[in-house]
Amino acid sequence: MQPVPAQSTAQPSGERPDYIAALHAPVAFINGGPKDSGHNGAAAGYAAVQNVIALHAWQEVGHYPATYRQPNGGAFAVAVNAWLDWHLKGDQSASRMFVGSTCGLCQDSKWTVQLKNAAQDTDPARGKVDSADVRR
Repeated sequence: MQPVPAQSTAQPSGERPDYIAALHAPVAFINGGPKDSGHNGAAAGYAAVQNVIALHAWQEVGHYPATYRQPNGGAFAVAVNAWLDWHLKGDQSASRMFVGSTCGLCQDSKWTVQLKNAAQDTDPARGKVDSADVRR
């Protein structure tokens, strides 16, 4: 675990830009859309990410529990599991949920998806993707 920067101060949005700048692994912001109390913070966090792969995905389901009370955690659990499989297990087939114009989430009209810096993931079998790939 990285130490907390001593000069860290919360911003009005609740975000801490120094934490965002210190990220060294892919990050996903998944929330319940603009009516979700966490949406603005997630959007600010996503916008501040510069050096790692970042996902901001949402459905208009409001704040907690989002879809987690649906069987098997619903659509949010599916997305989270695919993200973790891709980045923690190296499962390149799981990346198809997020990468490309025909990505799994992109095909579902309930999702709004933003992905950036994915070109840093240079697995030659998968190729590079657009680093500012914004969908819907």
